[in-house]
Amino acid sequence: TEPPLDISDAFLVICAALFTSVLSEAFSWLMIYRKQDYKELRERAVNLLQRIDKDKESINVYNAKDEKKVKKVKMDEQLLKAYGMELSRAKMKSNFFIGLFMIIFMSFLSDWFQGVVVAKLPFTPVSFMRGITHRNLVGSDYTD
Repeated sequence: TEPPLDISDAFLVICAALFTSVLSEAFSWLMIYRKQDYKELRERAVNLLQRIDKDKESINVYNAKDEKKVKKVKMDEQLLKAYGMELSRAKMKSNFFIGLFMIIFMSFLSDWFQGVVVAKLPFTPVSFMRGITHRNLVGSDYTD
């Protein structure tokens, strides 16, 4: 005597997933992507990458004059690496807060749907996934 699945619960879970996605992207835009510093740094990195690609195409390994170009390309690649690290550093703070929000929100959803079947799987999950898919549910039907 299993309780029937309530489609509104599944719909609510899907809406919650969409809400968290939109909210995290909006937060990223607010904290990172709209800022002029980030835009300028990204533009410099893109321009440098294009210049490196163009320089690599024009290098002739057998020409002695191209040794200077090879050194310049290596220096530019180091600079590009530094730009990438700066871009990652700019995203780190935002990603930390998004991760924290996701943990809190998932905990809230877990408490709200504790013991409630929101979907029926068309297969039996592998053993190490059963703890995730059947968490806090009564019974041994792992497709719940």
